[in-house]
Amino acid sequence: MTNIDSNAISFLENPRFQRAAPWLLLLLALYFRFWRLTSTEIYLDEPFTIFWAQAPLLEYLKLLIHENNPPLHNLFVKAWTAIFGIGPLSVRFPSAIFSAMTVPVIYKVTSRYWGVLAGLGAAILLLFSNYHQQFAHEARAYALLAFLATVSVYTFMKLCEGESDKRTRWLYVLSTVAMLYTHFFGVAVLLIELSVLVFSAPWRKRWPALKGPLLYTLLLFLPYVGLFVYRSFLSVSQGTWVRHLEDIKEVAYITSMMTNRSALLFVVLMTLFWLATVRQMNQMFQNKALRTILLITCSFIFVTLCSYYVDFPSIPVDVHSKVYELLFLVGFGLIFVCVFFSSKVKPEQRMLLLWLFAPLIGMYIVSYKAPMYLDRYVF
Repeated sequence: MTNIDSNAISFLENPRFQRAAPWLLLLLALYFRFWRLTSTEIYLDEPFTIFWAQAPLLEYLKLLIHENNPPLHNLFVKAWTAIFGIGPLSVRFPSAIFSAMTVPVIYKVTSRYWGVLAGLGAAILLLFSNYHQQFAHEARAYALLAFLATVSVYTFMKLCEGESDKRTRWLYVLSTVAMLYTHFFGVAVLLIELSVLVFSAPWRKRWPALKGPLLYTLLLFLPYVGLFVYRSFLSVSQGTWVRHLEDIKEVAYITSMMTNRSALLFVVLMTLFWLATVRQMNQMFQNKALRTILLITCSFIFVTLCSYYVDFPSIPVDVHSKVYELLFLVGFGLIFVCVFFSSKVKPEQRMLLLWLFAPLIGMYIVSYKAPMYLDRYVF
């Protein structure tokens, strides 16, 4: 190891740097999120937010049964605009703040389990994500949802590791309840947390410390459960406004958004991810036949995702066909089940697997019954 490498590692491991990093990331995020915040007029679905912000409170509450989202964000904007007025800067200001605050939280949760370098990498990817920049410049609930979901997962993982102090417990309850009242997809985040808890023996031992916060969370959301079930039933029985799926390349398209649709960066990151997955499988599975099947399947998924940018003439099956789609989903399911239920996988790794792939693949499968596979929902 060179002196430069040693100095860099020493700098990253310095307690002063680790204490300062979240604040530096927050300042940087504030600069980028507020940059050109009012460069566009009110657009897309922002008029709905402004309309409900100006509507009488009782009228808004009566119409919640027809509203696609829970009321927290609209009520927050209503209170905010009552003080600061209606205008692009005013209605977008909360979204920019929440989006900026998500960056240091992502750093905290990632660096806690995978090191400072990984934390910085995750924070930088989020900081320069075009999608999250758009959410910050949009008077809608997505920036608030992302912030609350990240805080919820972070505090949940801390509780599962024994940090059950009063501050962490209540921060989990408040962030999770607020998340559930911000967007219906907050329920999916709660289900991810509970799934990891159920299938991770080390975390199940913390149940006595977790049952209180979880019970408070469910009780506080109970008044809205009936409406959530009703809206879910309508989505399944009558469909949604989201268009129906076309083919498996939609997964590749959504994945490409993670790299701002940069072909070079996308292929590089997918290659690194594939190499890391291959290495992990070689370490996890001793059965040679199973390992070979998983490695072939992993390579097949890698080619499918990269096919959005790269033409592979040697593929014998039409990537737009239902046969190819079925092969992809079955192959992905095989890898996911083998890895997720492996005894060598740590709880935080299970959380990462579900956090990444439940929206990407799970929502794709659910969309056959209730179309919801939209880029902004996945992100």
